[in-house]
Amino acid sequence: MEDSVSKKIVKFSNGSRTNVTDLIAAEAPMQLIVNGKPLSITMRTPGSDVELGAGFLWTERLIERQDDIISHNESDQNTVEFSTRVQPMVEFESKNFFTTSSCGVCGKSTVDEIMKSSPFSLHNSHEIHVQERVICSLPEKLRNHQSAFNQTGGIHGCALFDVDGNIFKFAEDVGRHNALDKLIGHYVLRGQLPLPSYILLLSGRISFELVQKSIMAGIKIVCGIGAPSDLAIDTAHENGQTLVGFLKKDSFNIYTHPKRIIE
Repeated sequence: MEDSVSKKIVKFSNGSRTNVTDLIAAEAPMQLIVNGKPLSITMRTPGSDVELGAGFLWTERLIERQDDIISHNESDQNTVEFSTRVQPMVEFESKNFFTTSSCGVCGKSTVDEIMKSSPFSLHNSHEIHVQERVICSLPEKLRNHQSAFNQTGGIHGCALFDVDGNIFKFAEDVGRHNALDKLIGHYVLRGQLPLPSYILLLSGRISFELVQKSIMAGIKIVCGIGAPSDLAIDTAHENGQTLVGFLKKDSFNIYTHPKRIIE
């Protein structure tokens, strides 16, 4: 399946209408099956579905170790199956849930289920520092990689950079949390978490669930083009994560742990 589709639309501009063909971001359901049992259905942009499933299992703490994933299979274009060493820490009968493309915490019934404990500490001795000019250079580099966004204008992106501003991994999806799960899932499948030496850039606002997912991946610096929520700031502060928002080519705000951003 493609990440965008063509649709015939009527475009109104300067007082007149024109029949045109427009590219629209694709959105379709993906079912996640673990050890033969349906776990969830999420609305996503098709593509990198195995990474999306692996990232979801990890950031939701449904598996405890990266090597808990034994095998995976795309049984059809909208279904991904995983075999894991342990049954995910969730009651399937009560927790089989549906997640929309705009919701990162759907299916949760208590506050404790929303808050996850990361296996990685961001307070460890391995420190990271990045120059202000490098931070300011990241938005343009992200836009240059957002092919689906440039075509449709309706999709979120995220990217992982090193301290010199080189891009290492990029992901897009109609759901901002899906895009991040795809990115993190890439490293889960390779057993390469945590990611303490990299900078994460998000294409939009910084919500709590995105901060939490990044903490689950051991990422110490998170930047966003948009604004963070108060819970995102509090969560980043408590976990030792540096949070940067309203990032532009010549300005940004540092909300937590500013010492990692240097002149």
